[in-house]
Amino acid sequence: MIRYFRLTAPGNRVLRRVRLFLPAALFFLTLHCVGSSALYDPPGGKGFWARRSDLNSGDSSFYRVTSMFAASSKNAEIYTEAKRDVPKSAIDGLLAAFENNVVPVEHLWYTTPTDVDGSGKIILLLLDIQDGYQAGGGYIAGYFDPINHYTEAAVNSTNSKYHSNHAEMLYLDTYPGLEDALRKNNLTQFYATLAHEYQHLLQFGKYYRGDQNDVEPPWVDEGLAEVSSDLTGYGPQTGRANNFRSALLNGTSLIKETNSFMLDNYATSYVYFRYLADVYGLGGIASIFKNNQIGVAGVNAGIEAVDSGLVGGGLCNETSGLTYKHFSCSYRYMWAAMLSGNLGDQPTVAKIHFNSNASSFTLGGAGNYTYALKPATTAYSQELTNTLAAGSYAASSSQISGALQSYAVKLMKINGTYTDTNFTSGGTGLTIVAGPQYFAVFNHDVSTSVTHGAAISDQLTTLTGEVTPASLQTITADAPSGASAPLDQQKLHWHFPLQPEMREFLQSEEPR
Repeated sequence: MIRYFRLTAPGNRVLRRVRLFLPAALFFLTLHCVGSSALYDPPGGKGFWARRSDLNSGDSSFYRVTSMFAASSKNAEIYTEAKRDVPKSAIDGLLAAFENNVVPVEHLWYTTPTDVDGSGKIILLLLDIQDGYQAGGGYIAGYFDPINHYTEAAVNSTNSKYHSNHAEMLYLDTYPGLEDALRKNNLTQFYATLAHEYQHLLQFGKYYRGDQNDVEPPWVDEGLAEVSSDLTGYGPQTGRANNFRSALLNGTSLIKETNSFMLDNYATSYVYFRYLADVYGLGGIASIFKNNQIGVAGVNAGIEAVDSGLVGGGLCNETSGLTYKHFSCSYRYMWAAMLSGNLGDQPTVAKIHFNSNASSFTLGGAGNYTYALKPATTAYSQELTNTLAAGSYAASSSQISGALQSYAVKLMKINGTYTDTNFTSGGTGLTIVAGPQYFAVFNHDVSTSVTHGAAISDQLTTLTGEVTPASLQTITADAPSGASAPLDQQKLHWHFPLQPEMREFLQSEEPR
């Protein structure tokens, strides 16, 4: 018998009218599946589970995406959401970027992927990610969902609201992400998202295989993913340098966990890991990735493996009381590199005050590495320079209350001729990095449950109390905002962590 039926998307939008020759019984079975809880695979396509996300609450729910097969290569298959027209040139370009740039770098320097479905390929699903996007607001450019490493049966038995495609796959946004890239005739940021999300897939694979006993915290996982975009040829992420000014003004911590990993968090992680890439190159980032410790301990061990001389020998000087000295010294050097002069200068003229020590010291520079910031483009360099001006507070004699979270920086602009800066009271747990125009104060205690504060003097004006934004004059950012803000300043790569109880259950159910 000949039957016609309609493929529909959520909201009953008609996608395609399909003519099929089916036995009556089989046709009845097909109609029964549509609208049931089963995934519906159209001719020439496949149904996938995806997530609908609320950027404000961080909540998500699962829905089905009808998709059509588009293309394949040695390491990937591309599917496109049925209601989305994606030009063949974009699909070809995406496969070329994956095979020629992403795979060679990330497989060689990081690791190779798991293969839970036995296909030997990564599924790249191009869809309009449901994130409530409105012009000028944040949007999800792409995501990796670790739940897809597990079977649908195991996931659904853990929580009936959760679903799995049981395949290594990445989700890439077509609106506004790809649409904006096509309009500009520049797909660099689209490919950057691909490289970013693939790092997440490889990173989670380490945990899935049992190479490390827990997943990386978002600040490390996202930092490695962000800089992976650069290292595969799709950077630097100039929008993150812009976001960094907001992170400074908001006192965003580099390492303290948050309920939702938002633009400020991406910026703090990217700027730090971009600095590590400037100093240590791909080998240094790979050293951190391959280290099976997680969080600060893993970053510290990765840096130590490539630069054991950073601590000691007069390079980093005073480090008493620091638990992770290589990590702490690298962060000290990063700020010195940004504040000591022009970007790209060796940061050996910045003065350091440490743990209420009224005397100062300067950083050394005779090691095997040049600890300068080496931004790759003029645009990124200029954006970071603008961020220092717009992300700092003017020194004031008013009372300031509050305290700094772990590795949260307060950047102060010096109004006048710089002489010296030091703690006049308190200061234990704090570091000051001072240059000729700014000084940065941060809490170097890696305990994220502890805050620190002190009184500070720069011989130009006295700051009494503890350093936070309160009672300080904000220097207005000169970057565009609202509807006119470029999309690369609004781009999120959503993070879907597996809760510990779910991880434990799934691992007990599915032997590796």
